[in-house]
Amino acid sequence: MMPKSPHVQLMKTGKERLAGLSSSSRLVCFAHAGGSTTAFRGWAEVPPPSVATYAVQYPGRADCAEVPMPSSLQGVADLLVPELSGLVEQPLMLLGHSFGAALAYLCARQLRLCHPGARLSLLLCAPPLPAQPSRALHRLPDDELWELLTELGGIEPQLHDSATLRRQILPLTRADLKLLEIYAWPPDPPLDCPVTVHWSPEDPLASSHIPSAWQALCSGPYAQRRHPGGHFFLHERPEKVLFESPGMSFSSGGSEHA
Repeated sequence: MMPKSPHVQLMKTGKERLAGLSSSSRLVCFAHAGGSTTAFRGWAEVPPPSVATYAVQYPGRADCAEVPMPSSLQGVADLLVPELSGLVEQPLMLLGHSFGAALAYLCARQLRLCHPGARLSLLLCAPPLPAQPSRALHRLPDDELWELLTELGGIEPQLHDSATLRRQILPLTRADLKLLEIYAWPPDPPLDCPVTVHWSPEDPLASSHIPSAWQALCSGPYAQRRHPGGHFFLHERPEKVLFESPGMSFSSGGSEHA
C-alpha cells in the first residue's frame, strides 16, 4: 500500500495557519523539476493576508520521500487532484514553475472536469512548450545536466561543488524531466479558466512560441507577461508575477493582454 502523505501543504504556521484556513482565496505553488516545497518557503508573506499559500510536495522527497513517483506526468496529477479538490470551495489559483507549470495545467484540467463550478485560475511561469518535441534534457550526462542547472540559476554558485547536493538533486531532477519530456499531450478541449503565462526571453530554455502555444490550449481569459531575468525570474520578483496576473482574484491588473 502506498504510504499516505500530504502533498498539498499550507505554507503558514501558528496564527498564520489558523488565519489561512478562513482565507478568501487559495494559492497552490508547483515547483520546478527536482524542486520541493522549500522553493516557496518564504511565500506565505508574498500574497495579501486574505490568500492562504500552499505548496506541492512531489513524491520521493522530504516528508513524501517514501511515496513512489508515478510513472507518468498524468499519474502525478492524478495523485494530487484529490487533495486539491478539498480547496475548491474558495477561489483557487494554481501557480506552476517550469515542470510545475505543465503539472499545474494537468491538475487544472482535471479540477475543471470534477468541479465545473470552481473559481479556478492558472499562472504558468517559465513553462515548457506544450505538445512539442522535447530537448531530452533528462538524457544529458550528469556533468552536463549539473552545469545546465547551475547556468539556469537552480544551483547557487557557492553550492556548485557540493557532492552531497549533487547526489540529492540530480536523480530527482532527471526523473521529473523525464516525466515531462516523454508526456504525450492529448488533443483535449481548450481550458476555459483564466490563464496567465509568465516568461522571459532571457531564459535559455524559453522560446518565442511559448505564449502562442499555451494560448492555443486555452479558451478563457488569457494574458502573457514578459520578465527580465533567466529561468528562475519567478523567485527574484514573486510579487510582480502575482500582481500582474489579470485572472487572479487579488491582482491589480493593468498590463497588456496577449
